[in-house]
Amino acid sequence: MLIDFNEFSVLFNIGLFAAISAIVWLAGTRLAGYADIIAERTRIGEAFAGLILLALATSLPELTTTITAAVSGNASLAAGNLLGGVAMQTALIAIADIVAVKGALTYFTPRPTLLLQGNLLVVILVITIIGATIGDLPVLGVGLWTSLIFVVYLLSLFLLKHYEANEKWRPIDVPDAESAEISYLEDDKEATSTTKGDGRSMAAVSLRYAGAAIVILIAGVALTRLAEAIGEQTGIAATFVGATLLALSTSLPELSTTIGAVKLGAASMAISNIFGSNAVDTTLLFVADVAYQGDPVLSLVGRPAVFLAGVSIVLTVVYMIGLIERRDKSILRGGLDSLTVLTIYVVSMTVLYFLQ
Repeated sequence: MLIDFNEFSVLFNIGLFAAISAIVWLAGTRLAGYADIIAERTRIGEAFAGLILLALATSLPELTTTITAAVSGNASLAAGNLLGGVAMQTALIAIADIVAVKGALTYFTPRPTLLLQGNLLVVILVITIIGATIGDLPVLGVGLWTSLIFVVYLLSLFLLKHYEANEKWRPIDVPDAESAEISYLEDDKEATSTTKGDGRSMAAVSLRYAGAAIVILIAGVALTRLAEAIGEQTGIAATFVGATLLALSTSLPELSTTIGAVKLGAASMAISNIFGSNAVDTTLLFVADVAYQGDPVLSLVGRPAVFLAGVSIVLTVVYMIGLIERRDKSILRGGLDSLTVLTIYVVSMTVLYFLQ
């Protein structure tokens, strides 16, 4: 983005950050609606739609910023931001649970596909930690471990697509409808679902989906640049608060699409969106490796990023336990798994703050 936001006042940048955030929120909600329509008409399944249609679209800002950082020679920052954002995005499931659901969100997602997706995400994160711990080896200019991450990601897409089309088992206790206890007002739910029966052609829906994705891409990059400028102008760019602001700015598309999917009653799509976005963001390490002229990026990852990758594994596993147990009781409007995730995330951020 050619605009230098440092030329504007900090108050102007904060106001612009809020305005663009609202645009991202609206575009993300629309994107979830169009993805739901496409999933229904193509019969690809909610979970796979979340994995592909939502996760890839909401990861576009990370793709742009990763390539930009790698080309400019700041590969360690690119890798650190990618791994650091995975933990925050997992915590977004908890926010969607508390804000939009009466009961545990995982109770309304009786899909074994999500368990498979969570396991594959854990495998990708473990490979990342191994590569960052022992160091990566360059093969034809690209790291061996990041290449393996990319291969495992492609394999996971193949496995998930074929498994969702022929699930081998389903829970015995399944709600009448996944949206049975979604707590948004019925008027809101109807407003977001009217596109299903409005007679739009598949081409028109696809174009609107692409338009929303482009808006998220441009706005997401702008938010990242604004967050960096605000951090520099307020003197907190290198602090924990500055890092949190940057992470929040890049996670807004995931948050809006996740809550948007929940509003539509597509709970499986909501969780799949986050799991899928985390897998995409981790796989972007391979893209950073290709774009960076130097040592493999995993060899440049610092201990804080490795720590957050480990935390991401723990948070993912907590939700996988929730998907298996499927407790329908809530505490403070959220499922026990979501409250556990938020607690672990806050404690982890506190530990990271003092470590730094």
